[in-house]
Formats: sequence, C-alpha cells, structure tokens
Amino acid sequence: MDKFRNAIHKFLQGRYGMDQLGRALLFFGIFLNILAFWIQNPKTASIINSIAMTLFFIVLFRMLSKNFPQRSAENRSFRNATAPISKKMSLISMRIRDRKTHKYVKCDRCKNIIRVPKGKGKVKIRCRKCGHEFYKHV
Repeated sequence: MDKFRNAIHKFLQGRYGMDQLGRALLFFGIFLNILAFWIQNPKTASIINSIAMTLFFIVLFRMLSKNFPQRSAENRSFRNATAPISKKMSLISMRIRDRKTHKYVKCDRCKNIIRVPKGKGKVKIRCRKCGHEFYKHV
C-alpha cells in the first residue's frame, strides 16, 4: 500500500490541481448529468451526457496539467468574469448574516454600500470611498 501511495504522490507532484474554474466545471458537469437522468428523450439525454463527460475530461486535464502559467491565466479570466456575481452574492450573504444587528445603506454620492449598526437613531455616516458625509436614520 505504501508503494502505491508513493507512486501516486510522485505522479501528482508538480501538477496544477483544482481551482475555482475546475470546481465550476465539475459542478456544472454534475448538474448536467443529473439533468440528463431526468430527461425523457434518449437523444437529448445522450447529448447532455456527452457534454457532461467532456467537461469532466477538461477538469481532469486541467488538474493533471503541468502548464501552470496557462492554467492560472484561465482561472484568472474566469474569476474576473464572475467577479461581479460573486461580489453580489457575498453582499447578499453578509446582509442575511447581519440582518439583526446592522443595516446597509448606499452613499448618496458614489453609491458605495456602507454597513451601519442598527438601533442608533439618526447617525452621521462618512463614506470611506469618497469621503462624503450624510445623515441616515438606522
């Protein structure tokens, strides 16, 4: 068993591994596989299954690749493309988490979102981005 583990460790050494793009492709492939399972038309299910398998091979190829600069550039492009969505999801998550203790207000000038403690009455808020000061009731 030790020889097998050492052989696998030696094989995987210097490989790129999993990143955000790889995880997204993997989850999308799993979603397509589940979708194909529920589709009644065998031709359509076969096409969707083929797409899912192609995604799995791409994930495997990227994980085992030794071309770090190329894989990193692909992942960076993916993160840049999905940044607005993940920023919005993060803000929604924070708002849900802090809904009892904080309120989120927008700056009148630059539209930056500012976190303010709830239940303080009328407070003076200073935007960190543009320096604009304004009053809000929280």
